[in-house]
Amino acid sequence: MEDKLRRDRKYTAFWAVFLMSSVMAFTHVISGAEWVTVTGIVYGAYMAGNVGEHYVTSNPGTSNL
Repeated sequence: MEDKLRRDRKYTAFWAVFLMSSVMAFTHVISGAEWVTVTGIVYGAYMAGNVGEHYVTSNPGTSNL
């Protein structure tokens, strides 16, 4: 169970920030342009984390962990 929680942690964090920024845009706390920026940064970080994780797991010996 702990392994599944570790795998889903990036996905859950992505959705949490996406939903919070969407609520903030809907309630006019942030503008539409700020929402696009936040969503782009969060999505980019999520994708970079996934690519990095898959690279490290597919190339054993490249990680110092």
